[in-house]
Formats: sequence, C-alpha cells, structure tokens
Amino acid sequence: MLDGCRACPGLYEYAVVDAGLIESSPVVRVKRPKVSEHSSTVGLDEKELIALMGAAEADGLRSAALVTLLALNRLRIGEALALDVAHLTYDFGHRVLNLVRKGNKRSTQALAPATARVLRPADEAPSGGLGEALVLRGR
Repeated sequence: MLDGCRACPGLYEYAVVDAGLIESSPVVRVKRPKVSEHSSTVGLDEKELIALMGAAEADGLRSAALVTLLALNRLRIGEALALDVAHLTYDFGHRVLNLVRKGNKRSTQALAPATARVLRPADEAPSGGLGEALVLRGR
C-alpha cells in the first residue's frame, strides 16, 4: 500500500504538468505517512557473515569477490556486477575501485583489506584469474 501511495503524486503531477490531461492533482493535499529513517531490516550478524564468506570462498574466486564487495565494501549489486579488472587501481598506495554509482556519479572507493586479498589474483595473472569482468562472467 505504501508503494502505491508514493507513486500516485508522481503520476498525477505528470498528468497535470507534462501531459496536460487534468487541471489539478487530486492528491496534492493528501497526508502521507512518515517513513522512519531507521530501518527495521536486520543484516547478518558476525557469525552469519563469516559463514557466508567461507561458503563463497569454497565456491570459487568470483563468489568470494562478489560477497566481499557487497558485504565489506557496501557496493550495490549492479555496481559490483559492472566492475572490470580495469576499475582496480591504486591511490596513495591503497587499493581502490573506480566506480560508477547510482545516478551515474563517479566515485573512488578504497577496498577493505579482505576484499583486496580476494581480488589480488586479478593483478597477478594476465587473465587475472577472473578474466576481464570481476564477477559477472561464468566460471
């Protein structure tokens, strides 16, 4: 219900302003519920994260790379899947990723030490052990 409540004002604004289909929006004065800044979504605890990372490492280098990028570097899934070996670089001696973030904004992010260890094979072999794409391509 809440998602539908958020979509209506945008739809009516389009109908009034952009398309000129109606003269005024019927939802202008509708009071929408406040959404808390605090999320009730519970993340993984330390034991669960360690188990997930262990399972990813056992599955292979690509799984380990994906899980560490998501869990330790807090990348969005689309950001992680779009990464190529060319996005890995150094900045003042630190291993970093050049990212394209949400809204097409460019960003440089330092890698967590565990992520840098997992991605190290990308530096050591011509094919990087991972290929050109860090996590997207098949095994």
